[in-house]
Order: sequence, then structure tokens, then C-alpha cells
Amino acid sequence: MLEFRFQEIVMNNIEKLLNTKKSIYVYGAGEYGRTVLSYLIMVGIDVKGIIVSNMSGNFDSVFGVKVFLFEQIKDIIKDESIIYVAMKEVYMEEVKKNLLDNGVSNFFLMCNEDLIQIKKDFIKEYNKYDIENEKIFVECFNGKDFMCNPKYIVVGMLKKSPNVNIVWAKKELEETKSELPKKVKKVEMYSVDYYKELLTSRVIITNDIIGVLNIKREGQYIINTWHGCGPFKRNGISENITGKWILDAYKNADAFIAASNFNVEFYRKEFDYKNKILEYGFPRNDIFFNPCNYDLKRKICQKYNIDINKKIVLYAPTYRGACSMESFKYYTLNTDIIMDKINERFGGNYVLLVKYHPEIAKHKKLRCVKNAIDVSDYFDTQELLFVSDILLSDYSSIIWDFSLQYKPVFLYHDDMEEYENERGFYSNPSEWPYIIGHSVNELINKIEEFDYNIYEINLKKFFYKYGVLDDGHATEKVVNFIKEIMNDKKKYK
Repeated sequence: MLEFRFQEIVMNNIEKLLNTKKSIYVYGAGEYGRTVLSYLIMVGIDVKGIIVSNMSGNFDSVFGVKVFLFEQIKDIIKDESIIYVAMKEVYMEEVKKNLLDNGVSNFFLMCNEDLIQIKKDFIKEYNKYDIENEKIFVECFNGKDFMCNPKYIVVGMLKKSPNVNIVWAKKELEETKSELPKKVKKVEMYSVDYYKELLTSRVIITNDIIGVLNIKREGQYIINTWHGCGPFKRNGISENITGKWILDAYKNADAFIAASNFNVEFYRKEFDYKNKILEYGFPRNDIFFNPCNYDLKRKICQKYNIDINKKIVLYAPTYRGACSMESFKYYTLNTDIIMDKINERFGGNYVLLVKYHPEIAKHKKLRCVKNAIDVSDYFDTQELLFVSDILLSDYSSIIWDFSLQYKPVFLYHDDMEEYENERGFYSNPSEWPYIIGHSVNELINKIEEFDYNIYEINLKKFFYKYGVLDDGHATEKVVNFIKEIMNDKKKYK
């Protein structure tokens, strides 16, 4: 393995690499590999290919560069090639060993210092372009589709300022199935265009973090909308799995949007966040304050061939562990029995929909809820919550959003002790106003004994304690705030 750092062999020797006869490869097709590939493309280096260990989930090419399976190309790359290994640290040692075991020694392992240098060079490259004051760059869940708080801000912004330039970052452009407005430009995550659009936008909106470089120019304004509310599963510093670079990305935001007083405290404590907090409520929750949207239920019922006269139970469990296929072994709830009891207690005529967490929905063969309509491909969870009459879940923070409608929430906590040890809670689940069963029989009994008046009283107390801020006008407030930023550059630097 070569011991030189990336900035020494590339950034100080670009002219040499431009004229080299060696073939240049990047090992890794994830966010790190794509970022390094874009950098090499930006500085004019011809990359021969992307190398991956497994073709599952990968495309034939990335940004026009062919993807090769290592086993198919290992003999070709032994000589007369240079390989940059760019991926999450957890995979590095395995790839390094595999390369050496196969006689490949001409590779460089990318490190954090390399990414920092790449970030500086991206900023240096795009500093030659002016920041466009009327341009907004949006990144949602690392390139997910048109959803969550960013979606509702974009829709609200286009209604009020139809001429604003909005760019939406997408992981795979060809897989877009959502209702992304035609006026919104799509750009592929980590591509050269992605970095150019990102670094020339006045306002940057995200509901988590921006890419892997935590990148920002002077004069840009980052609004983090976040994506969860309520004192449920832990996150950030106290969860003890959030790395320093992620915390730095959160602290890099100029403003966070809060949906509750709990959110405000959460940002300060868990992200060590010291900048502005907009106590507006979540734009995505405005939908719950417009109860007369009959067209939305009709649209969803038509998509999934559901009788519009049916009432809906939505089952939406959260993930376990590292968002892997291991989550499925925890989904043991007998939904047939639960649905029988719901139909009996609430008058029948219910249909069950199931929505898996986006990080595990990709494991289609493992989806295990029977006699249910799988709506995991429906990107806007808020719309599903809006049309549902009852929510069935476990520890997901969407229980807060759904209960803003004062509809019944039933939770199945058969692994509560294990989940608490793994993740932990901000409040004891016994304090939650929702109906909790630790076994199927207990949940059945509690459904049978459900008293809506008591539930409503407990819910109001809970919202009062944790300071609900949603009032149906969050989108309007955020849009007005963004327009203020665009109209007064000096004030919001």
C-alpha cells in the first residue's frame, strides 16, 4: 500500500496525473466514492472505472464512469493503475485486506484529512461563481425523494414566489417516482453539478445533514428542518453513536426549525447547537390542520385499489440496530388478531396498510406483515398519516405527528427493555399518552378497554408538558423567513 496522502499525490501533482499512462480507479460507489470521483472529474482527471465488491444495489455506471466488480477486474488492476479507496471507515480494513490478498498494492486509503482538503478545493473552485440570491438548494434524507419538511417548504415557496430557483438533490435521478414539481431542478447526489448547485445557492435546506463534506461558503444560509419530534428514542450525543463530523454538520446550520419546546432543548443539548431556532412548528404537520382534504384520500385509495369507504389502520414500525435487515426479526406482531379486535371495538370496515422505515423497505423479500397493503413506496408519510384513522407502531417519532389529529395510537412494545438498552428514551414510555401493549393479549385488552375521553385528556397534558408548537402555519412562517434572508443579505450573514 502506498503511504502518501491524497492531497500529496493528486492535489499537488494534477499535471502529472493528467499526463499519466496509468489507469485511475476509485474503489467505492457510495457517497465517499462518488465525492472523490466528482473531484477527479472536476480537476480533469480521466477515471477509468469505479470498483465495487458487490454489484447488488449498484448501477452499471456512476456519472458516466463504468462500474466494475472487483473479482472481474482484479488481475487487470494489479499493474499500471492507481486506485483510490473511498468509503466508510468500517469497510476499509476488509477492502484493504482483499486488495493485498489478491496482489494489488497500488492503492491509497482515503482519510478524513483527504476529505477536508477536497472540501477546500471544491469551495476554491466554485468561489469563482457568484452565489445566486434567488436559488434554494434542498437535500432530504441524503438524496431521498420529495418528502418530509423540505417538500412542504418547496411547495409553499413556489406558491408565494413562483420564479424562485429551486434545486433538489436526488440519489438516483432515474428512480424518481414522486410528484416533484416540474419547476424544480433535479441534480444527482455527489455529482460535479451537485457541488456546483450547492455552492452557488443562497439558501440550503436539509432535514438532516448536507452530504459528507459539511460544505458551505461564506454568504450561504443553512436551514435544518430536522425530522422528528417528541421525547421518544434518543439521538445525538446521548445516543453515543453520532460522530464528531455529524455534530459539526448540525452546528454548521444557521437555523433549526422546532415543532415543540422539546425540540428546542433537544437541539441545544444533543447537537450542542448555539445558533438560531425557529419555533414555528414543522411544515409537514400543517396538513393535519386542514381536515377537509378529501381528494388526498381518494388519490391514495385509487393508487392502492382501496375502497374509499374503508377506514384505515396504518402499521408503521421503526427500525432496529443499524437499519439493516435484522429489523425484520422484531416485527412479530400478529396484525390479523389486532385487526379483528379493532374491527370489533370500532365498528368494522377497516383495512390495514403497512409502511416500513425507508432504510429497511429496500429488503422487499423480507417484508413480513401478512394480509396488509404495503405502502412503503409511498414517499410522503404525512399524507398516509392524514388519511389513516388509527396508527399502529412501536417507538417511531411519527406517533407525535399523527396524534396531532387526536386519533388513536396503539403501540406494541414486546421488546421494550432490549430497545431501551440499545437506544434509550427521553421519557418513560409509561408517561406517553398512547395505548401500549407489551404482549399481543395485553394490547388486545387495552384496545377493547380504549376510552377516547381519557386518551384525549392524557394527550393534551402530554402536548402541554412538551410544548407543541404546530398550529397549521409553519410553512407560511418558514417561507416568509426565507424571503427575508433573500431580501436582506447583510442581516443574515
